[in-house]
Amino acid sequence: WGEGDGPVSRYSSHISAVRALSVVGDVLFSGGGKASLKAWRIVQRWEKNQMERETRKPGSARDLELITDYNVLTDVHLPVGYTSSYRSTLDTGHDQKITSLFAYPSNPRDNAEEENVTSLIVGLSSGGVKELEHTTSAFRLVRSYSFDNCITCVQGVSWREGKNGAAAEGEETTKVTAVATTFGHLHLIVHGSVTTVRCHDSGINSIDMVRGRTGDGTINVTIATVGDDGAVMVTVYNLLNNTISTLLSRRTVHFSAGIGVRFLQPSSSSFYHGKEDSNQLALSPLTLVTVGSDQRVVVIDPARAAPLSSYFTDVSDPHFLTLINISQGRTAPRAMVCGKGLQILPLFTT
Repeated sequence: WGEGDGPVSRYSSHISAVRALSVVGDVLFSGGGKASLKAWRIVQRWEKNQMERETRKPGSARDLELITDYNVLTDVHLPVGYTSSYRSTLDTGHDQKITSLFAYPSNPRDNAEEENVTSLIVGLSSGGVKELEHTTSAFRLVRSYSFDNCITCVQGVSWREGKNGAAAEGEETTKVTAVATTFGHLHLIVHGSVTTVRCHDSGINSIDMVRGRTGDGTINVTIATVGDDGAVMVTVYNLLNNTISTLLSRRTVHFSAGIGVRFLQPSSSSFYHGKEDSNQLALSPLTLVTVGSDQRVVVIDPARAAPLSSYFTDVSDPHFLTLINISQGRTAPRAMVCGKGLQILPLFTT
């Protein structure tokens, strides 16, 4: 989409609805029906002169170039731009949809000459979860899991311990994968082992997670979730003893389903809101923002009894929430809500 009312470009490689998107660097991953997963390179669109020839001046728009076409269930790569003769490859007996997708950069390889690798977590309507890796030309299946209910959202985080973040000799990369289902279950996967907790009375609609460290050096992963029950839950997973505890349980944050949640993760301990420097609001590192189908955007600090602030969005039927401008220090962060429309809301303003 550009500055006008209509789309700048439209891409129709998927044969059914696209239900999940994730971006890492200049690569966009898209997942849809028939377990179809595609990787697109985001390329610069060049402006054209009056002779309709490309100039050297880059334009503001971007184009997508399909680089990898893959079926998650059959583990088959399709030729880019395949024709109907290849559609039989997609027939897996019934239409299993990719319902959620999360991609993040893998840790740098020890050999600098090796290709950059992106890790992906793919959730399926059948309850399946696939861990994949993507290079410049192909996907590789790493591990598969199966759960009883439809996967609603997935997310992951990985890190290496050692000097300056580099892996120590013989040390493995630690990955934590969070998987949520339509029955309110949160599954945490670490080194192939699954730990499950029931967070919500009904389906979980959004996950966000951050890694932290306690005062004694123990590493933990904090996961925020919102669900159809309108509740906001913050769960802490302790990697040392493989235990799960509840940091926050708020049952009446939204009057209807909670749709999106994001940790604010402020770069500084406070934001200035208003015109005077005296209007300073100290924030916890685990402050989070949620949006619900009731069109309310709520800011919550787990350390406080009541929400910090609440806003009303003009976007009806919200489906997506992200935060921008969260690392500018004195500048208030903003929440971008997408649904039947798009709106950017400044937070902590008077």
